[in-house]
Amino acid sequence: MIFLRSSFFIGLLQFTMLDCWDTKIRHHRKYDSIQESKVEHRPSRIKEQFNMAWSRRHKLDDEADKEIKSGPVFRSENNTVVRAHSGSRTSLPCQIYKDSHHGVITWGVLERPDKPYTLLTVGDSPYTDNLRFSIEKPIRHDQWNLLIKPVEVEDSGLYECQATTHPPQSIIVKLVVLEAYAEISGTKEKVFKSESKLQLVCALRKATSKPEYIFWYHNNRMINYDSESRISVVEDMNGSTLTIYSVSVSQSGNYTCQPSNMKPDSVVVTILAESKSANALQDKTSGASSSTHQLGKALLLTFVLGLLI
Repeated sequence: MIFLRSSFFIGLLQFTMLDCWDTKIRHHRKYDSIQESKVEHRPSRIKEQFNMAWSRRHKLDDEADKEIKSGPVFRSENNTVVRAHSGSRTSLPCQIYKDSHHGVITWGVLERPDKPYTLLTVGDSPYTDNLRFSIEKPIRHDQWNLLIKPVEVEDSGLYECQATTHPPQSIIVKLVVLEAYAEISGTKEKVFKSESKLQLVCALRKATSKPEYIFWYHNNRMINYDSESRISVVEDMNGSTLTIYSVSVSQSGNYTCQPSNMKPDSVVVTILAESKSANALQDKTSGASSSTHQLGKALLLTFVLGLLI
């Protein structure tokens, strides 16, 4: 009986050991298969990464070739000069070729003795806090003109329109700001007879564009749109002409030509009453005749005395 129990336990122990051994073998086989699969897939992953890097390099080379083949970016000429008078608006040209690989277009002011290089715009967005500078609207793919509104004297200088190519390409535009002013032709004091025609011509000097308006003032009153039919104001590219038909004494005074954003000019006009001017002329004539008559009498008296002596 004891022998049978011992045999049973020995058999059970052997079965358990065999089962554990089999489990261990299967575990090792599974581990080996996993490692083998990793080894088998590793070269394919490396190859895939290599192919991706190679295609990326070819893409960059193709883009570089296209950039080289595109040639110059800018259609606008380099070192152009733009003139504008203070207070006006102006546009600095920057036109590019449509098919060029220009990258991002920027505008900046080159370094000056009193100021460093200043970036104004990046793409179609302003970079500076000075809202007078912007890209001219409407924005087109091939037009990147810089709009300055209004122009100030301090804006004179060299401006750079640059493309972020490799290497960078750019053009330079020189801005010259002038001080425009009005000038009424003739003397600063003018005299007209009553009932005659008064005409004042105002010319624009150093103006680079026509102003938004040219107002005429009589003393402190603007008279361009005066309801009086005798007043006429005619404007052209050179300035403005004020005409008053059949002027009266009440229209004497200070006349000012005031263009927008320009220095004005003034003259003093005196209107003589018709009766006064005639009287003045008559007094001048009678006075001259009286003097001539007295001189004749004196010469005659001298001649007679000479004969008697």
